Amino acid sequence: MVPVTLSFPLFKLPYLAWSNVLETMDGLELIQVSLCSKNMKRAVRSLFRKPNECCIDIEEGKLNILVSGVLSVVVGLQLCDLLKPDPCTMRFHEGRTITLLGFQNFRPKNWFDHIVGVFHVKRISNISFKKVPSSDQIDPRIFQNLTQSLEISQLNTSAFIRHDYIAILLDSFPNIQNLRLAIKPGSLSQIVDRKFNSVHFTHRVSVNEILSINAKFINVPVQDYQFNQVLKKWVEGWNPLLTGMKIRLLRFSEPNTVFDGVFDEIDHEGPLITEKGMQFKIKNSEGISASVTFNLVKQNGVDMLVADHHC
Repeated sequence: MVPVTLSFPLFKLPYLAWSNVLETMDGLELIQVSLCSKNMKRAVRSLFRKPNECCIDIEEGKLNILVSGVLSVVVGLQLCDLLKPDPCTMRFHEGRTITLLGFQNFRPKNWFDHIVGVFHVKRISNISFKKVPSSDQIDPRIFQNLTQSLEISQLNTSAFIRHDYIAILLDSFPNIQNLRLAIKPGSLSQIVDRKFNSVHFTHRVSVNEILSINAKFINVPVQDYQFNQVLKKWVEGWNPLLTGMKIRLLRFSEPNTVFDGVFDEIDHEGPLITEKGMQFKIKNSEGISASVTFNLVKQNGVDMLVADHHC
């Protein structure tokens, strides 16, 4: 392919011709040509009429951006560059190949705004903090400043992120309504006073912690006896904000043992065998109805009983 530069007479071609030229390019090439001029940037931008979304991963000293359905490469910034006022290079990872691209006085914010602008990104589907080195020195407000023009749907954290740092993250992104957390029992004090649309726990937490979460939907792994306690507490009227819950039962011998005692003194109907599994109808103390469906699934090759509860 003939490289497109400032001297390449792209716009002397008919619209469909130069549009077809741009559509043959991959993500890295589109970024490169979009830096040639304002007209070229607008031309690349015109390829993406529908809003896109991106994912951001922060891990091992890098901030990586992946635009859904657009980039065949991962666009990366060094976290250390976020702490400096100097211009920096953008890193493009394609397999094991890394391409460095520098442009005029572009700083991290300039690069980020250029990427989301060219590809019509309006939303960050999730921002994942997998591993942040020297977290005491990385102020989350730096990430907030980088992403402030975009809606962020979900915040993900790994077990490598300290629970006190999670509180700082939530303060920095106060509008995030969906969480996916990998934290240990006893580490939830920083989220109990906040309200969320959904909270997904990758690690087991205690029953009391489940009862303290103000969320419309909870996805959590528990032992089978804990499920009995959680369900009974909901029937008694705890957490009226909750309208949906997915319980991943970690250990059981026979699925039927999960039902033992759960529905004692509880107004319920069932079980009813459906396509989704074994379903029960229950009511809480306020007369609100809910369905509880048990379904046996495989996760990582292990049989697991999943209970879906919806009001």
